[in-house]
Amino acid sequence: STDGGGWMLILCYQRSIFDTDGRNARELPVDPERLCYSHLYLLRFSQAVQRRASEVRLFCTSSEHNRTVHFKTEHQGPLGMALRGLTQWNEPSWWISNTTLMPDHSAYLPLVANVTQFTQGIQIQGADSLDDGFHNFPFFRPPDFHWAIRSNGRWECDNKERYYDTTRHEVWTR
Repeated sequence: STDGGGWMLILCYQRSIFDTDGRNARELPVDPERLCYSHLYLLRFSQAVQRRASEVRLFCTSSEHNRTVHFKTEHQGPLGMALRGLTQWNEPSWWISNTTLMPDHSAYLPLVANVTQFTQGIQIQGADSLDDGFHNFPFFRPPDFHWAIRSNGRWECDNKERYYDTTRHEVWTR
């Protein structure tokens, strides 16, 4: 029970080095240890669940290094992303303001983030709209530190442009 418990996993992607599977936006990840290849934003849940969400927690690791990204935030921007998946108006300050680093956090992100997909106007191959939530570079610091979940074929957790690492990304709400 991390940080007092009560967290619900809404996004989980465990990616092996040569895995080519896409993202699954139709299922809630129910077992982060065994089934970790899907996401479901809170918009698919009841109004009661949507209204109760007050925090978002992000976690990721990469085989490229031994750093761990693990933080939570009460900022309304990431909460809105957890609700609807929309990245419109995403700003680097969303990932720095009201952010609490968890005890196992050892990465540079999110506190060094100075760019988002939205602020840079980045064209992401296969991204038709701004509803890509936590997948397509929601926060990063070029050229060294990125968060990406199969964005332009890249899977990154606090590292440079990478295609062949094992990564794990999780997003939780409560």
